[in-house]
Amino acid sequence: MPRKPRNILDNQYYHLTQQGDAKRELFFTDIDRSRYLHYLKIAAEKKKCRIHAFALMTNHIHLVVSQMPGGSISGMMQYANGAYGQFLNSHLRVSGKVWGKRFRVVLIDDESYLLNCMAYIDLNPVRAGLCNRPEEYLWSSHRRLALGDSQVSFLHLTPVYKSLDPRRKKRRAAYREIVLRAQGQSLFFRRASSQSLVLPGFRNQGL
Repeated sequence: MPRKPRNILDNQYYHLTQQGDAKRELFFTDIDRSRYLHYLKIAAEKKKCRIHAFALMTNHIHLVVSQMPGGSISGMMQYANGAYGQFLNSHLRVSGKVWGKRFRVVLIDDESYLLNCMAYIDLNPVRAGLCNRPEEYLWSSHRRLALGDSQVSFLHLTPVYKSLDPRRKKRRAAYREIVLRAQGQSLFFRRASSQSLVLPGFRNQGL
């Protein structure tokens, strides 16, 4: 039977996850990781989507994404994952199927939840033991959001992130504090506690 189409709304934020086939490795070298981000950037442009946060783990990926009017998150993932699968096959990293089941997507329906989700994603490499601090990991959005690293310039900054402070240095420091507090309290994506990740004095503003 054909799959039912996703009910994905324009200009809404979603947390997307997808695993490798049978939870096998997706990334074997930094060349692979760089290549996947290249395909993802192209796919987002082609399918009118925006990437707001990401982490490339060993056998799965995390993204915060949105689609513009006329865009397609499903189309973006089909393009990026298909191109990357062909790359792995052609370079003999993997033989046959690369990706597992259809990606999982969850609506992010409030601002505190969005910041919580971004912090959770940036902390995934720490929780997985890939690094000691999130800024040490090159393959997540943390270095862009917390340090201003321009190597992932395709990342689209959300209004709620920008509203942390109009000044870039202060904004990055505020985001680092959110992530640090999340790490210290072990608040790994507990939605019920999302408010505790927001800095004192931060006010919800319409997205």
